[in-house]
Amino acid sequence: MSFICVMLNACQLSHEYSTNYGITLSEVDAFTQQEAQRFLREKHNITPDMYNDFLLNAAHGGCFYGDTALFLKAGANPNATDKRNDYLGETILHWVCGGLNAGYERERYDGLIELVLGYGANINARDNEGATPLHHAQCSRNIAACKILMRHGANPYIKDNGGGTPIEYAAGWGDEEIVQILTSSTTVSPK
Repeated sequence: MSFICVMLNACQLSHEYSTNYGITLSEVDAFTQQEAQRFLREKHNITPDMYNDFLLNAAHGGCFYGDTALFLKAGANPNATDKRNDYLGETILHWVCGGLNAGYERERYDGLIELVLGYGANINARDNEGATPLHHAQCSRNIAACKILMRHGANPYIKDNGGGTPIEYAAGWGDEEIVQILTSSTTVSPK
């Protein structure tokens, strides 16, 4: 079974996500990297130099699973950052982990975190404010994202530019559930 299908089954998604490009996730999954690139170039005039922008737009536009999978399959960089000032150099993982404020379906986010990590996203990437995806998950109180990130080895002791760690912020806000998640499931120790 392919990686994307395994992730869908693991997340128990109740339906198949299609893309905004006229294909289903099953079709994306069946593509080789070259076929995905050819599809994007020939059918939609999207070239490899545009993949990262389209990947980030998929995340920002509502975390579209199928679109994200298509651009990652084609070769988009899962660690690309948005250089626009309003997004502070965040990666797709930052956006997805802080994304529950947008009100989209929970399994879209959980599955996207797993998908993006599976393509090599840096779990401890820092944005222009020094915040990691775990900072974003903690700040938006995304408990599922905190658990997923911790399971994959996120470091809850990384300080942002303001000098705070996700654990310190959660404790300061009295969020005992997140403090418990961040302290009980980590193999990383404070330095």
